[in-house]
Amino acid sequence: MDVRFDQLTSGDYLRFRREAGWDAPSEARAKLALTHSLLVATIRDNGEPIAMARVIGDGAMNLYIQDVITAREHRGRGHATALLTAVIARLQRDYDPAVTIGLMAAVGQERLYAKFGFTARPDARFGAGMIAALGELSSAKVR
Repeated sequence: MDVRFDQLTSGDYLRFRREAGWDAPSEARAKLALTHSLLVATIRDNGEPIAMARVIGDGAMNLYIQDVITAREHRGRGHATALLTAVIARLQRDYDPAVTIGLMAAVGQERLYAKFGFTARPDARFGAGMIAALGELSSAKVR
């Protein structure tokens, strides 16, 4: 399995997100997300991307592994493990070992990430991870 550090088209990125059952942003937002990614990794079959992962973050304190997705017909063949192995090796090569690597596992994928040493939250050190769409947040709710 050959992991490549390259780019995806916004169309491929949107296809992966739809196959995962995730929201599909506009093409403009997809292009911007890919442009601002620190790293994009793919596995290809005859030139076509069949699995992907992105890394985002500030490059100094915090990095986040995002969008680890394998095309439906290629799942269960170890592609996500190969992507994560290559991505983590690249990050260890390029960044300070004190950098924090975060991620939010899709339902049912927690065991995959735990194999690499990621810790589920909450735990004794960290509270629960949290998420919200920007449009759902309101400072008016704060008292």
